[in-house]
Amino acid sequence: MEQRDIKIMGNMLALARRGGGKGAKSKRSLMLRTIMPHLSQETGDALADAISKGNTAKFANVWNKVRDEISSKIGHKHAA
Repeated sequence: MEQRDIKIMGNMLALARRGGGKGAKSKRSLMLRTIMPHLSQETGDALADAISKGNTAKFANVWNKVRDEISSKIGHKHAA
């Protein structure tokens, strides 16, 4: 992931935390703002390709990378 994408994702997390909504709606919004940047561009194309070809191994590989990046980002934000 490029530094620019990381900065955008961090800004979106900050905006989501500052948001006015409460409850499940704001939690879903934060979840989408956290995940969606990882599903764009190359990663999204790789996932779509794996799904269209029925390649579960490739899908799992790409999805695990996304999961690890998101987990790292979440862990880093809570440690700061």
